[in-house]
Amino acid sequence: MANDPQYEEIMKRMGESASRLTAEADQDSALSYQSQANVQLVNSLFFEQPQIRSLQKEVQQSIFKKYVNDEVSLYAKEKDQPYRDAKHIIYFTGKYNEQADKPLDANAYKDADKKLMEKAAQDARSSSSAVEALNKYQIAGQYAPGVAGQAKEKEREILSDLTSAEKPNQEREESSDLLVQAEEAAEKHLSRAVVLAAEAVENGSDTSGARMKLRELSEKLLAAAESLDPAEAEQAYEILSTRPVIDKEITNTATERKKALAYARKAEELLEAKNYSQALYYASESNRLYAKKELTEKTIEQAASKLLNEAKKEELDAQLAMYRVITSARGVPNEYVQQAKFLQEAINEYHKGMRQSDPEQAVRYLTFAWQHPSLQRFADAPLKEKSRALFDRANAMKDQKPGQAALQFETLMQTPGIDADMKERAKNMLGEMKGKNNNSL
Repeated sequence: MANDPQYEEIMKRMGESASRLTAEADQDSALSYQSQANVQLVNSLFFEQPQIRSLQKEVQQSIFKKYVNDEVSLYAKEKDQPYRDAKHIIYFTGKYNEQADKPLDANAYKDADKKLMEKAAQDARSSSSAVEALNKYQIAGQYAPGVAGQAKEKEREILSDLTSAEKPNQEREESSDLLVQAEEAAEKHLSRAVVLAAEAVENGSDTSGARMKLRELSEKLLAAAESLDPAEAEQAYEILSTRPVIDKEITNTATERKKALAYARKAEELLEAKNYSQALYYASESNRLYAKKELTEKTIEQAASKLLNEAKKEELDAQLAMYRVITSARGVPNEYVQQAKFLQEAINEYHKGMRQSDPEQAVRYLTFAWQHPSLQRFADAPLKEKSRALFDRANAMKDQKPGQAALQFETLMQTPGIDADMKERAKNMLGEMKGKNNNSL
């Protein structure tokens, strides 16, 4: 099928359309309903067409950049919060810079690197939080250039305390001890086991057997993280996504899940702030990255429901864009998708009615729109106007074309939304015609 000229032309046009939608959204810094719908639509396409895949990558990168910039801005205003602390800022800024052509300015997060080092030092004081101390130092070492050397030194000190070896100058024996400890820790502390195994591979035991053990432990931790509590799961994903010696496939999956958890939390914040479209935006992207039902299910359902209700108060163009936001988002319950699709269709029928020069066709289109309560305020006046035009036309042709006139009067009598006075006039006129034609109509 890929060599079929017709298929290739369709893919080309789809790619061009996706490119146009992406460009329009990129120029809209405030991300209007229309732009959001465009972004979500492009992101939801399931085609392996290179242009579309490239655009989707751009869209996903743009979403991530917007998220990171927002988080850095909020952190700069409010400093440490439970889920927006120094570690969060350093991690996500670093992750963005790993993938971006134009890295974000590391100075934007001011003293986050020093704060992270302080928190790591606090964790290092207790053996029960040693793994989290190592995790924080690793993130600082990877993504905070100003403290990277110090962080790596602190990591080595903690690891030295964790190993029973007393031969600091014999790297291979020390690495071997770390691998032994990793295997021992695996039964109860998978996160610790992965940290130890990664350190062993990174600093002396880079053998096929050691790498196989690291991969095995990493796969186990990735699988186990799905059933851990949120804090432990996030720590696991941080460990798996910040150590270069861990398999890239595992690292990428862990990074996506870490992002998904962050986006889900962002969506909850936005929902609480009554920013329903943006809540749906982040929840939808979270769902794409990691389709864990309980992660975004409630947020998506509430945001879609609220957005449907809000749309009814807006003008038609805004309503149409809001309904597209709902239908293009991932994970929205089918009942809300169907409501939004029906309303999109009703608005489209309204526009057809407004453009239609034939009054009978116009009445049919406008009636479809009028039957939905939220559109009656828009359809009411033009429906009256078009129904009067239809009445006048039927009245003008009743002598030359009585059959057609009768059908048009019947349309006026039977069509919902036409006012009672017009229905009565049509009924009377039809009665007069039947009287003149001996009920032959």
